[in-house]
Amino acid sequence: MNFHINDITLYMACPLWYHFKKTITPTDPNVRRIISRAVKTTLLWFFGRQHELAMGNVDLRDLAYVWETYVTEHLSGLIEAERLTKLYAKKYSRYLLTKRSTKTVQRISDEELEILKETAWGWNVVYNIYDRYNVSNRMKLPKLRITEVAVPYKVGIGDDSITGDIDLVFLMDNEKGNKRYYISKIWTKKKPPLEFQVATDITLTMMAYAHRLSVKMKETRIRFFDVVHDTFIDTTRDGLDFKMALNNIIPRVITEIKNNKPYPRWGFWCALMCDFQDYCIKHKQKLLLPEKSN
Repeated sequence: MNFHINDITLYMACPLWYHFKKTITPTDPNVRRIISRAVKTTLLWFFGRQHELAMGNVDLRDLAYVWETYVTEHLSGLIEAERLTKLYAKKYSRYLLTKRSTKTVQRISDEELEILKETAWGWNVVYNIYDRYNVSNRMKLPKLRITEVAVPYKVGIGDDSITGDIDLVFLMDNEKGNKRYYISKIWTKKKPPLEFQVATDITLTMMAYAHRLSVKMKETRIRFFDVVHDTFIDTTRDGLDFKMALNNIIPRVITEIKNNKPYPRWGFWCALMCDFQDYCIKHKQKLLLPEKSN
């Protein structure tokens, strides 16, 4: 069987969340997660067009179109598209949501206001990265050269396989002025990643392993790219990390998925991430596994 690396990380977060994701429509779409994905989708599109940007063939309106398309499609059931586009339709720049600006939207609810705040935050992240890394102005960041974006990979694990994408592959000058290849995972959450998260992120581990296989290099240099705070965090992966992921963690997760006996892993993260909170609470009886007969 083939599994995406997101299947693995989702199951590790909560087996029941994974089960719901595969079987039913979300009952409570998480706006913050949608905006986070919108930021990443838009920035991958942006980084994938460095040459066009350098030639002046892509401007901020093109970036805004990618952003608007994703956001309006995924938030269509929660807020009117017209209210979303008022955030950036008149001026493609940083957007600060204020009491005065929300008066232009009549009869706005508290829920819609929160959606607008999250959307404004996400667009500001996209704009700031565009403003910083737009290579049409090479004086801003001369040392970063994106070579590949969203590079697909497939890694075999026994009779199964794991697929995914390497977010970014780029060239960057080191302190001695020598060019080095790096891979990077894009981080789009509001809070910076903890050191432990960077060191153990299994998605990044699989990116590093796949890149090492494809280019046959003994060492893969890794930088965790926190686009929200515009910082790079250096990290490493060694043979022990790869063995832990390929021989221990991922095979066990795959075995549990195949056994199809999901269970909830409740915690504070439910309120932050899960799209199925209402269903999880209201249908507890359906979540019970049948009792074993003596």
